[in-house]
Formats: sequence, C-alpha cells, structure tokens
Amino acid sequence: MDTNECERSIRPIAVYINSCGSKQSFEYLRSYCNWLSLRRTAEANGIKHPATWLKRFHRAFFQFCLDESLTMREKEKYTGSVNLQSFYPEAIAKFDFTPWMAWNYQEREELEEQGDSAS
Repeated sequence: MDTNECERSIRPIAVYINSCGSKQSFEYLRSYCNWLSLRRTAEANGIKHPATWLKRFHRAFFQFCLDESLTMREKEKYTGSVNLQSFYPEAIAKFDFTPWMAWNYQEREELEEQGDSAS
C-alpha cells in the first residue's frame, strides 16, 4: 500500500508515459503535467469541475484583455487593421487574477450555490 502523497500524485504521469511509449514531445509532456497540476490544485481546493473552472477563467481573461486592448486602440486612434490575436501587455497586466485562484473561486462558487438554494 502506497502512502506517499508525492508518489501518488506522480503516478498518473508515469502510467501515461509507459502507455504512450514516450513518443510525445517534451513540450507535450510539460503541458500534460501542467494540466495535472491544475487538476490536483482544483481537487485540493474542493472544485468539483476543474474544466469548468478553467473555461470560465479563460473566457473572463480573454474578454477582459480584448475589451482593454480595443479601448487602448481607440484611445490611440489606431487606424491600422485590428489584430484580435494579440493584446497589449498593459491589458494583460491589468487583469485581476485574485478571484480566479482556486481557493477564491471555490469560496465564490459556494456562496453562489447558497444564494441559488435560498431563492
């Protein structure tokens, strides 16, 4: 019986590497490890649906950066074509990540659930 938390958290990576024959690139494996890290962080903070959390975060982040970049371009009277694939670094720097941290997100979700059940 394995009781080591670290070994248990690494096990999915080892199983994945063995099952795919290590044919994936280093970058792919790194992104897979990042995903597992986010998933474990979500689990540790009581988030039941990590994919939903990340989708909501990315939508909010994209929308904020898009709005800020378009506002900055308007203020500068930008006349060239608008490239929606790139944002101003200032727009990215202004985004408030605090409500999207796993522990803050979970608290907000619990408050919303309590509000929904009270209605």
